[in-house]
Amino acid sequence: MPIGGVEQKIIAGQTSELIDSETKAILKSSTFNIINLECPLTTAEGKILKTGKNFKANPKCIDFLKEYNFKVACMANNHIMDYQIPGLMETLETCDDNEIKTIGISQNGHDKIFRYEEKGISISIINASETEFGSASVDTTGFMRATPQQLFYWIQNEKMKSKWVILIIHGGREFYNLPSPSRQKEYKLYADFGADAIISHHTHVPSGFEWYNGKPIIYSLGNFIFPFEDHVNLSWYDSLICQLEFFENNIELKFSLHKFNQNDLQLQGVSLELKTSFMEYMDDLNIVIKNSVLLDLKWKEFVYKERFNYFSMLNLFSQFRHKLFLKGIISEPKIKASKLLVLLNILRCEAHHEESVTALKIELEKHNNFIN
Repeated sequence: MPIGGVEQKIIAGQTSELIDSETKAILKSSTFNIINLECPLTTAEGKILKTGKNFKANPKCIDFLKEYNFKVACMANNHIMDYQIPGLMETLETCDDNEIKTIGISQNGHDKIFRYEEKGISISIINASETEFGSASVDTTGFMRATPQQLFYWIQNEKMKSKWVILIIHGGREFYNLPSPSRQKEYKLYADFGADAIISHHTHVPSGFEWYNGKPIIYSLGNFIFPFEDHVNLSWYDSLICQLEFFENNIELKFSLHKFNQNDLQLQGVSLELKTSFMEYMDDLNIVIKNSVLLDLKWKEFVYKERFNYFSMLNLFSQFRHKLFLKGIISEPKIKASKLLVLLNILRCEAHHEESVTALKIELEKHNNFIN
C-alpha cells in the first residue's frame, strides 16, 4: 500500500529506492507481475461509510507499478472503494492511461477479468474478495465478491476460453497464519470448479500452501509493501513473492522471501539463514494444513483467544469491561447462554443471516456515503 513515507518517496521521484537490487531482479525477469492495489489512487475527498480506516494514495504512485513491471492490478479488496465511485474511477483511468490492466471490479454488469496468451499458452486471471464494504451488487459498481455461486460461473466460463485459470482471492482472518477449516474447504472447492491455482492475500502475514489434485493453493502472501512503524506483529514486514511458470501441461511454483525495512522504507532480500528458518516455519504450517484435525484444533485455539474481541463488538458486554478484563482488573465476563443461543442462531442459520444482513443494509442506506 503506497501510503506514508512510501507515497512521499514516489512523489519525490525516488521510486527506484523502494526495492533492493535482489528483489528488482526477480520483478524485472518475469513476463509480467500482478499486484494487489489496496487503495484508490485518487485526489477524491468523499469517504464511504465503513468500519476501519479509509486509505488512498496520490495518483502519481502509478509510477511504482510502471517501474517494476506490474502489468495487472487486482482491485477486489476492502479498501479500493474507500473514496466512493469518484475514487475508483480516477484509479481505473490512471491505470488505463498507463497501460496497466485492472481486474476484480464489476461495473455496469461487466466483470473485469484478465486474459493473456503467448506462445500457445492461454491464461485467465480472476480476482475477487470476501464480502466487505464496497462490494458490487446487481445494480451497483464495486469489487467482485468471492461467493461460491458466482465463482463457479466465472471459473467455468474462463475454462472455455483459456487453458489455465488463476484465482486470486482477498480474504482470511487478519493476523492468523493458517486458513480456517472452512476456508480450506472453499479453496479446494474452487479448484474442483476448475481453477488451476489459487492465491490468497489480506491477512497481513504469510501462510502456508498445499497442492490439491496437482493444483497449488497459497493461503496468504503476507504484505508486499505496507509501511507501519513498530508493528507489534513482526510478520507484518514479511513478504512472499509467488512466481508461477506455465507450461503446456503443468504449472511450476516458486517462492522468494523478502522483508520490508520500515526504517529504510525499502523491500529487501534476506540472508540465507533467514530464508532457511522461514522455510522451516512454512514446513511446520504445511504440516498443519495437511492434517484436518490439527487444522481445526489450531483454529479453535486462535478463536478462543480472540473471542472476547468479537463479543465486545457484538455488544454482549461493554468495551469498557473488555478493556478492564484485558488489563486483568476484572475476571472473565460471564454471558448468559440465552444471549449466545439467539446470536448463534441469527449468524448460523442461512435464512436469519440473510434477513439480518438485508435489514442492516436497509437502515444504513438512510445514511450518506454508505456503499453496500
